[in-house]
Amino acid sequence: IWADLIWADLSGADGVFDAAAWIAANLKRTRGGVFAYKTFGNHYTPPASWVIAPGSEIAENVNLSPTLDCACGVNVATLEWCKRYGDGGEIWRVLVKWEWLAAGVIPYGTDGKFRVPRARLIEVVKE
Repeated sequence: IWADLIWADLSGADGVFDAAAWIAANLKRTRGGVFAYKTFGNHYTPPASWVIAPGSEIAENVNLSPTLDCACGVNVATLEWCKRYGDGGEIWRVLVKWEWLAAGVIPYGTDGKFRVPRARLIEVVKE
C-alpha cells in the first residue's frame, strides 16, 4: 500500500520516527561528534579513493531518502549491527563529526545502520 504524505501535517503525531532520540539511545557521543562502526567489503567493494587506515577520512555523497534502508553514502552502524551482519572481518570504530551527522540519514525503522557523507576511521575494534 502506498500513500503520498508530502502535504500531510504530522505535528503532534505519535509514532513518528525521531532520529535525535535514536542517536541518543544508540550512539556514544563525544565532544566532536558520535562514534559509530564500519565494516568493509561485506556487500560492496570500497571506492579506490578510500584509504583504510587509522586517521583516514572516507567520503561519499549521501542519498537523502529516509525510506531507503541501504543507499549511497558512507554506511555506518552500531557495533551490534556490525557484529550481527558483518562477514567476520574487521570492524572499525569511526568518528562522525556533528556537522557530518547533520548531512546524514537515519532510515525510518533502522535496524542499526545509517549513512553519512564522511567518517574518520579511528581504530579496529579488538574483541
